[in-house]
Amino acid sequence: MLSFTFLEESEMAKVVVYGADRLASLVHFYLKHESPHEVVGFVTRRRSHPLRPASVGEFEGLPDVPLEQLEQVFGPDEVACFAPRRRGEERGGPAGYELLKARGYEFVTFTSPGAVVSRDAEIGENCLILENCTIQPFVRIGHDVTLGAGCHIGHHSEIGDHVEIGPGVVVGSGCIIEPHGVLEAGAAIADCRRIGRGALIGKNAVVHENAKAGGVYRGPAAIRSKTSSHEIYASAGQ
Repeated sequence: MLSFTFLEESEMAKVVVYGADRLASLVHFYLKHESPHEVVGFVTRRRSHPLRPASVGEFEGLPDVPLEQLEQVFGPDEVACFAPRRRGEERGGPAGYELLKARGYEFVTFTSPGAVVSRDAEIGENCLILENCTIQPFVRIGHDVTLGAGCHIGHHSEIGDHVEIGPGVVVGSGCIIEPHGVLEAGAAIADCRRIGRGALIGKNAVVHENAKAGGVYRGPAAIRSKTSSHEIYASAGQ
């Protein structure tokens, strides 16, 4: 059962972005120009020597704070955070979202003004929803989810936590995408299908069946059927 307790997108917040790379720069741009929030700095996880602790640097003209010094510079009662998903980040330890969550920070979600989101949709914290996405009624999206530009999420679908959905992906109605799934650009999921935990759906793949947890699915699956379209339309009208 998904739980939603986070800052409303309409509430202005001072935000610290996790990372100092191109993805962090992109998030900074969106938050600065297309949201009510103010980005006040960045936080990065760095290796440091006990005798030479990492110092505060600069990125995009703002402070770039080592993770171990974050509370001293920007306390949890002063700022919210945004930690964009980076695929495979968990292999090197907890991802940015988990690290900052454990330190007591709240998170903002960014939904592009160019996205079409139903008033009935529920969206968790630390989500990045880019331009031209369509989210239909009765959709539930968990925490720490990325929807690339031009995605379509069909009605009554549920997207679990920590899911990455690439540009142009189509998720049919009534689907369940379990946590930690990855749907690469152009993938299409048929109605009422379940994508198991941690499954990877490759670029432009067409999925007509349920995907097993941890499975990798690649390539288009469409083949010519022995049934004619006239038979299908006739049966649909019965």
